Amino acid sequence: MTPATLGDAWITNGMSRYGELMYVEHVSGQTALQAAVTDISAGALAYDTTPLTSAGRLDPFSHNFNP
Repeated sequence: MTPATLGDAWITNGMSRYGELMYVEHVSGQTALQAAVTDISAGALAYDTTPLTSAGRLDPFSHNFNP
């Protein structure tokens, strides 16, 4: 399954991350889940050059699209 447009790319990655977090919670518990969410949140905030909502308008090979 692939997204219809680049603006929909978050769906694929979002579901992968959700599955990852559910696995962390199942294997290691609520505290590990909270730590993983904090780590993911900090990583997402590190990319401040292009808002996520604008990703669909970027060239897939641009340096701004990679983050």
